[in-house]
Amino acid sequence: MKKVNIKKAAIIGMCCTIISTSTVFAVSDNFNVHDNIKVQINNEWVKEGIEPVIENDRVMVPLNKFMEKLGAKVKSDLKTGMIEVSYGDVTIQLTPGKSSAKIIKNEGGSLKEEDVNLEISPRVYGEKVFVPLRFAAEAMGFDVQWDNSLRAVIIKTEGDVIAVEKPVEFETVAKKAIESNKLLVDLYNKNHMNKGIYSLMDDNYIYVLVSAGEKPTGGYSMEIDSITEVAPRTAYIHAVLSSPSAESYVTQALTYPCAMVKFSKGDIQNIQWDLSGDIQPDENENNEVIKFIQGFGQQLKMVSLTAPEDVLKSTMEKYFGDYVSAGLMEKWLSDPANAPGRLTSSPWPGRIDVLSTEKTAENEYVVKGTIVEFTSVEMEDGGFAAKKAITLKVEKINGKWIITGVELGE
Repeated sequence: MKKVNIKKAAIIGMCCTIISTSTVFAVSDNFNVHDNIKVQINNEWVKEGIEPVIENDRVMVPLNKFMEKLGAKVKSDLKTGMIEVSYGDVTIQLTPGKSSAKIIKNEGGSLKEEDVNLEISPRVYGEKVFVPLRFAAEAMGFDVQWDNSLRAVIIKTEGDVIAVEKPVEFETVAKKAIESNKLLVDLYNKNHMNKGIYSLMDDNYIYVLVSAGEKPTGGYSMEIDSITEVAPRTAYIHAVLSSPSAESYVTQALTYPCAMVKFSKGDIQNIQWDLSGDIQPDENENNEVIKFIQGFGQQLKMVSLTAPEDVLKSTMEKYFGDYVSAGLMEKWLSDPANAPGRLTSSPWPGRIDVLSTEKTAENEYVVKGTIVEFTSVEMEDGGFAAKKAITLKVEKINGKWIITGVELGE
């Protein structure tokens, strides 16, 4: 039985209802905070184009891409700054920075206008206009719900709302249980090395294998933390990949983290999924980070950590200033022993060899490498005098890569 949608009659009054997310987040200057908020429109997960941000506990989305996904049209007036959104018989007029909007509805050929106050006004982040998601969707007649367990906004066309989004009970399939069942062994062997979701059904159960694909080291773990029936006959599986910390000692070999669960088949026919914690780097971006760290490595020999304080400060600012955050620089100046650089006249640090990069968040990497030191002998004959492990945290701030954390090994 479908839920009767009572929002239509009160759509204007409900326009400014907020989506509560259990935690208040502040958006940084480059507005990269999205906290893995997901968006589903009519039972389809939006995989790209809509990257929500949270400001003052409200979910904000890029206007043009969001309206495109909803099937609405957007026009803007460059002179007045007014933006007009049209969907069916509804037109919304709003302006970035203005805390009110106008909703115009065509009711049987006559236009009805309503001015509404917004709890948060549209914003311009970078070159995109962001709008409060709930206001924009509900003003056009969509039903909007927040699923706190999934950290997802669920948007549905009026009249297509399921009665209840209910959790599905499941259990993890142990390794011994997999090994004792030929079908499960085949499911695992064929798919565990490839990122994705794989399933099979018997008379009573659905078995699902979620794999994160190939990882460069050990220390990764996969967990399926919830399964929810998000629409009739559709189960949504949320999995979480945990990565090793920078301080962890892990196996230096390829691994394939995955997990298998089973749950009662019932009337489930479709399976959707999402994997948190597994952020795949763009190849060009990854190469940018590597070149950036290699450039920093070339500067190390120019900074003598045993120099007088005033000399150390001037040389760090000169040679490290384009690479290191102000906070990290200040930390190193107060305790040079924790900084990379030159301790003796020979050997000296000549370069950083990058061993691995891991994208840990949007615009954020952890880079593991080795500082390679030389004397004049190695410079002439080849080889190296010493090596020291180094782990660097790199972030893109205001369009520029910056080292914000460094840990030195032996």
